[in-house]
Amino acid sequence: MFSIPRLLLICSILMCGRLHTAMYAQKAMDHTSDHEIKMVDSDLSRYSTGMRIDVSSGFPKTIYNIDFQSKSVGDPEQIAREYLIANQQLLGIPAATVDNGLRSYFTRESQAGTTVRFKQYSQGLPVYEGEIAITIGPGGNVSFLSNGFKYSADIEDATPVLSESEAEQIFSRQLRLSSPPADISKELVIVEYQRQSDIYYKLNANLMRPLGYWEALINARTGAILKMEDVALYYRDHIEALSIHSTGSGENILPPVDGMGTVFDPDPLSSAGATYGDTGFSDGGDATTPQMDAQLQMKVLKDITFDGSTYSLVGPYAEIIDTELPN
Repeated sequence: MFSIPRLLLICSILMCGRLHTAMYAQKAMDHTSDHEIKMVDSDLSRYSTGMRIDVSSGFPKTIYNIDFQSKSVGDPEQIAREYLIANQQLLGIPAATVDNGLRSYFTRESQAGTTVRFKQYSQGLPVYEGEIAITIGPGGNVSFLSNGFKYSADIEDATPVLSESEAEQIFSRQLRLSSPPADISKELVIVEYQRQSDIYYKLNANLMRPLGYWEALINARTGAILKMEDVALYYRDHIEALSIHSTGSGENILPPVDGMGTVFDPDPLSSAGATYGDTGFSDGGDATTPQMDAQLQMKVLKDITFDGSTYSLVGPYAEIIDTELPN
């Protein structure tokens, strides 16, 4: 959501090296609700100085403007681990877990620094959506942390009762498939949900009927389905979006409108001919600068949404959403 006339579309993608907002095709009208089982989002946070704290665990989900100077040199993963161990009390993650329960799986370098991503493991199994992302500035100092660590993910017994084939049968029955899916992946994971954890089979399959890229979480002991959701995103017909109508679930689809907003085009470094680190062109914890403001250009924002009071970047072809950590 944004207020006209000021909009920063690309703000920190280059400057902070940590914003993972992306533009995706619109999802079609809900045609799969009779198959879907969705997990309830109970993520509640409160804000404190320089951080966002998870209400349930009491530990930070996000920490900004950290400026932790590591003793390690040159190895981003080692710097990130050093930060986690030095702040184990603040984060509630013991040093032994940092050493043995977090595996680095992705490192991305940019002019703004390096982001290291860790996947959480317990009993040798990956923890569903258990991730930590740490951004390290060009000078080797940790500047940002996004914490998706699951604090109740440790379980004593990770031995499944059901087999993969039995989980696939449950998957097929829920989606009323006439034959087993040809394109399906299966993985045993630990899922923490509403402060309770257990082992689940995570299944993903591309299907034509019902259409979608389906993700399921099926309890590996009981066969209960925790999640069955089409996580694909679709183009929505432009003509259909031009008139207000009901989807059948009480949701009104509003016709697109044109708005005005100030944007970077394509980004402030390119338009200014500047280099990251020049005056006004370095990470300031999402704070603006006169040099950044000078690169903003007024543009027509076509086919966005207006609900009578608020404009949002949702149109018939695309919308901007946040898909992964850091949020």
